[in-house]
Amino acid sequence: MSVETRFGAPVIPGLPFTREMVIWARCRPPADRPPLPAPGDEVWFRADAHGPLVPATVLEILIGNQQDLSVWRYVVHDPAAGPVLDGEGRPLMELVDDPWPDVVLRVGASRHATKEARIAGSPGWLPMRGA
Repeated sequence: MSVETRFGAPVIPGLPFTREMVIWARCRPPADRPPLPAPGDEVWFRADAHGPLVPATVLEILIGNQQDLSVWRYVVHDPAAGPVLDGEGRPLMELVDDPWPDVVLRVGASRHATKEARIAGSPGWLPMRGA
């Protein structure tokens, strides 16, 4: 069971953060967005809050799950009308401006699914440059 703060962010032991930090992490200015890695890329990985960074290899990017609202959003042209529907009555989805998908990494002999570490000191992956 995951525990969340009052503003819907996961609680990470040893990592205090503010609502503003979470808002920034979910929709960063374009200049602060590194490109998503590709399979085979080398990235840094931090398993625990403020833990050491270790090299990891990207195995896959899990961007296809349209239930992940940190990656996808409903297409809405008129908020009063709700989401745009396709021919079968299903809501249309589009990528968010700053997608935050799970990335599967190989670290030594183990695999880890994690998100980008967008809050300083948080667990997750970071690009090799600028970490």
